[in-house]
Amino acid sequence: MLGFADRPLSVYQGEVTIRGILRLKPEVRPGQSGILRATLTYQACDDQRCLLPVETALSVPITCGTKE
Repeated sequence: MLGFADRPLSVYQGEVTIRGILRLKPEVRPGQSGILRATLTYQACDDQRCLLPVETALSVPITCGTKE
């Protein structure tokens, strides 16, 4: 537990992997390409305080594959 928090918080150190499931519109076909845009919000903390949250915009080129 962080010294300033009144309840347990999730804490991550080093490298973190974020996974998710993308649901595409029915009209998207295998082989179609596009850009996945997302915003990641994160906040650095130590056991006494947290810095202000930071937002980072992400753009990743993707190509639709086939359903396995």
